[in-house]
Amino acid sequence: MIGIVNARLNKIKPPYEITRSTGDIDDIPNWKASMFRAFGLYYFQILEGLLVEEYFEHFSNLMYGLYGLLQERISVKDVKNVEVLFKKFVTDMELLYGGEHVGINIHFLVHLPQSVLDWGCLWTTSTFIPEWFNGHLLTLCNGTQSQAEQMAHTYLLKHAVRDEFVTLLKSTDAIIPPTVSSLLIELLHLPLDTREELIEKKSLLTKELLNFWVPQRTGS
Repeated sequence: MIGIVNARLNKIKPPYEITRSTGDIDDIPNWKASMFRAFGLYYFQILEGLLVEEYFEHFSNLMYGLYGLLQERISVKDVKNVEVLFKKFVTDMELLYGGEHVGINIHFLVHLPQSVLDWGCLWTTSTFIPEWFNGHLLTLCNGTQSQAEQMAHTYLLKHAVRDEFVTLLKSTDAIIPPTVSSLLIELLHLPLDTREELIEKKSLLTKELLNFWVPQRTGS
């Protein structure tokens, strides 16, 4: 069965929103959270015909419920419908897999619909962005001593360089090689308007160089 699942996974062409495709099913201990999300929201239907119908329907209740709560907008009626799905999922979990597998995370599903009613759809409280930011913070320190001070120092230094470069970029007197500008823009994660300003400045610089060289070449 594992071979069939892997073959079906490899045939799927995920939408562009999926930035990290799932690995083989037998490598599931090494999957990242985003891989589980992709499998649950997009790939789970590959299990149809492989799982016993009762088990597939049970898993589908979870996936359809999560998909509903992740919409940009959801009505109170739909939230209540998801609540019914989740309660059935938790109840059937014990019947299908045994009470020892109904842990605290399974129980939390019962409270997710109320959380959506209180705080909004699930994507508004997603932990993926804080997780990414934590990963970014780790890049700001190199040693194990005084990590908070290292992060603060590197952060301030990076922003000082960033501000200085933006000022230099906007200066009409400064001529920065396009390759250097492009590299710094990528490294410093400058906003889109700064990128557009660079493109405009590069265009003007090219015209000035052409106006300077072309007459000389023509007159020689």
